[in-house]
Amino acid sequence: MNTIAILKKHIAEATTIADRYKAVLSKEPANIAYELSLATIEKHIDELQIQLKSEKEIRDKDPLISTMPKRQNKKVQRPGDATFLNPHF
Repeated sequence: MNTIAILKKHIAEATTIADRYKAVLSKEPANIAYELSLATIEKHIDELQIQLKSEKEIRDKDPLISTMPKRQNKKVQRPGDATFLNPHF
C-alpha cells in the first residue's frame, strides 16, 4: 500500500473518531476530557492532511517515483559504504 493511500485511510479513521467525540459532546457539552480529545484528534487530522499534501506534491513533481516498485527506490549498499559495514550508521 502506498503512502498516499495509507494517509487517506488514517485521515478517514481519525475523522470517524472525531465525529464520535462530537456526538458525545453534543450530549455532554461540559465534558472537558472529550473536548481535549477532540482537539487532539483534530490536530492529528490537520497534520495528516499536511503530510498528504506533501506526498502528493512529491508524486506530482516526479511521476517516475510513483510508478517504480518499492525495491528500486532503496539505496543499494556497496562494500565501500559506511552503512554496509555498520547497518546502524
